[in-house]
Amino acid sequence: MRRVLLVAVIGCGRLNFEPLSDASSLTSEADACAVTPWSAPTRLAGFDTADTEYGAALSPDGQLLVFTLEVTSPPATELWAARRSGPASFEAPSPIAALNSATEYGAAWNGTGDQLYFDSTRTGVDRLFVASYGNGVFGTPVLVNEFAGVAVRSPAIPADNLEMFYTDLNALATGRAVRPSPTAPWQLTGLVSELGDGQYASISADGLTIYFDSDRTGNREIYKATRSSRGAPFGASSLVTELSDPAAYDCDVNISFDDQLLIFCSTRPSATGQDDLFVSTRTCM
Repeated sequence: MRRVLLVAVIGCGRLNFEPLSDASSLTSEADACAVTPWSAPTRLAGFDTADTEYGAALSPDGQLLVFTLEVTSPPATELWAARRSGPASFEAPSPIAALNSATEYGAAWNGTGDQLYFDSTRTGVDRLFVASYGNGVFGTPVLVNEFAGVAVRSPAIPADNLEMFYTDLNALATGRAVRPSPTAPWQLTGLVSELGDGQYASISADGLTIYFDSDRTGNREIYKATRSSRGAPFGASSLVTELSDPAAYDCDVNISFDDQLLIFCSTRPSATGQDDLFVSTRTCM
């Protein structure tokens, strides 16, 4: 569960993750609609090995899933990816060789799907990096200098690319950063105090609903909070009861940009590894 292991991986930089021809049928605009409750979580086939899977990040167009795979033999913590093959299914995953050179985890897409943020120890400490993405190719990762003095994990960015939520590993809480335009430097604004000990957050495309995990009741589960407008504080947090399993450790939630697919890691009894990825869906009524 989010352990840190060091590994060096060598490979090519090309990834055969071209868009699916029928992608429009798999995702829709994040338009406001009345939605059904979340479905009962099911283990995501192909992401349930005897090793540990967590930190899922689905691209804004819903076509490419990036996640962290942590293996014990040989020790490695890497970013892997898989193309979507159906409403709640994906093709067999493979490592992203262009990004794996140390311990890599906590991936997050920007709102337009042309950048991937992730955490890496390639400088000797846990720092935030970003890599470009286009035509199935990830570019060379670059240190995000604005966070150079912060131990950041698992960022989350809404569709307009103007806000970021992240786990501050020193404070063990959620931090926030903003910027006036998608190309401007990030400005750190401090911790999001209304989330308490909430960590590993995921933000909806419109930036008004945040999901996160917390062990405030003694068991780590998925919670959410909403706000009335961007920049406003979040209201009271509530347990996402449809996902709750009091006997399991649930973590690293990711909400899709169309607001209808949710992926998270869990140790619930049907898991085959320490953590596996589980998926829950909902639809417009």
